[in-house]
Amino acid sequence: MVRSRRRISDLEGYRYLRLDLEHSTYQMMMLRACSRNNPIEMVPLHRFLGLRVDEAREGFARCVIPFREEFIGDPTRPALHGGIAATLADTAGGIAVWTAVKATDSRVSTLDLRVDYLTRGRPEDLIAEATLLRVGSKHGVADVRLFHPSDPTDSVALARAVYNVIVKS
Repeated sequence: MVRSRRRISDLEGYRYLRLDLEHSTYQMMMLRACSRNNPIEMVPLHRFLGLRVDEAREGFARCVIPFREEFIGDPTRPALHGGIAATLADTAGGIAVWTAVKATDSRVSTLDLRVDYLTRGRPEDLIAEATLLRVGSKHGVADVRLFHPSDPTDSVALARAVYNVIVKS
């Protein structure tokens, strides 16, 4: 099996999502679905925040929110607002679930999100790595770890999210 790392922009005009491509029919269908139903560009809030998907493959997503001064929630420390972290965790988890659903016309929506804040978010970019725990015909579950690129071993927050899987028929 041939494996290559490509940016979707090289193939379909989608500028952020990178996939680990295994040249199979399913992967190519998923690639086309990503470019048509771009999970980031479809949501105005994600565009506004500058949120981007750095990597996505079946059962995994890595998303980044670039730091902006407006994201500070406590200026005396300074610390990132918890809502920024929660939004990033929710998005990364949803994409991890979405990549594992076989139907190309599927959508996911959040049913439950729990975020445990472990340390303050520093005024720098924030990264979320989401891993799929389970996906079924109606629900998916993902674990998400948030951290800063300057110290990838120090978790800012941990999250677990449950998503409703919607397959249009």
